[in-house]
Amino acid sequence: MAQRKGPSDDRQFGLALGITSAGAPPSPDRHQVHADLLKRIVDALPAEGEASGLPGEGMAMNMRKEEFSRAFLHAICAPAGFNVTRTAVDNDGIDATISTSRSFHRFSPKLDVQLKCTASFELREHDFSHSLPMTNYEALRGEMNSAPRILVVVLVPKECAGWVGHSEQSTVLQHCGYWCSLRDAPPPANPDQEGITVRIPRRQLLTVPVLVDMMRRVGDGGVP
Repeated sequence: MAQRKGPSDDRQFGLALGITSAGAPPSPDRHQVHADLLKRIVDALPAEGEASGLPGEGMAMNMRKEEFSRAFLHAICAPAGFNVTRTAVDNDGIDATISTSRSFHRFSPKLDVQLKCTASFELREHDFSHSLPMTNYEALRGEMNSAPRILVVVLVPKECAGWVGHSEQSTVLQHCGYWCSLRDAPPPANPDQEGITVRIPRRQLLTVPVLVDMMRRVGDGGVP
C-alpha cells in the first residue's frame, strides 16, 4: 500500500511507490515510467566514498535535475490517475502535459507544465523567488493557449545523494514541489531583458489533492 513518510512540513515530500508490506512490487501499469525515471537517477548517483556532487562520469547535474523533476511529476500524477505526456522538444515553454480520460463535469481536462528543479533557493515566510528565462515567462503568461499552463518548481538538497531515500516501507523524494500560474502576470518592464524573477507562494505546494482540485477546475472550464 502506498504511504507517505516523514514530517508533514513543506521541506519534505514522501511517497511510497507501491511497495507492499510483503515486499512484492505492484503489477505493471502505465505509470511504471515514474519508477523507471527514479531508477535512472539513483543509478547515476556517486558510489559510496565518492564526492556527492557531480562525478567525473554519468549524467550531468542539470540533466539529473531535469529527470528528477519529471519523476516528481509522475509520482504526483500516478496516484491521482492522471496521464503525463512528455514533450519531445521544449520549443513552446512546455515540458509535459497532464491529462485524463475521466471527465470532470464538462470537459476532460489537460494541463501544460513547465518544470524547473533547483537546489539554490531561500524560503521566505510566505514565498520564495525563482529566475526564469524570458522566453519561458512569456510562454507561461500568455492567455491564447489551447490548455492552461502552470510552472512547477521542485526544490532539492544541494547534494544529489540526498534527493531520494529508500526503505522497505517507502521511497522518499526530497524536498517538494510548488506550482504557480503566470496567466495574468504583467509584461516585463524591459522587453529586451533576458530573464525575470517570479515569486512563488509557499502555500501553493503541489500535492495529489491539490492537483486533483486543479484538474477539476480546468475540467469545469476554469483556470488552475
